[in-house]
Amino acid sequence: MTSGRRFLENKFLSTYFAFGLALGLILLLANCQPAHAQDFYKDRIIRFIVGQAAGGGYDTYTRTVARHMIKHRVT
Repeated sequence: MTSGRRFLENKFLSTYFAFGLALGLILLLANCQPAHAQDFYKDRIIRFIVGQAAGGGYDTYTRTVARHMIKHRVT
């Protein structure tokens, strides 16, 4: 009987510990500030160098990312 009760108490405490840890991590990440690299790259040209053939998968993906960056003023 006592070992069953001890197991339930440990499970109860570990659940609270996991919940508290997750909540603390969420609060920590919610308080993060954006990086200040945006000011550094504001007037610079970003060049992507793709080491695959033109028209391939990597090339297509890189061109899509570049269009997205221009459209959303990432650069």
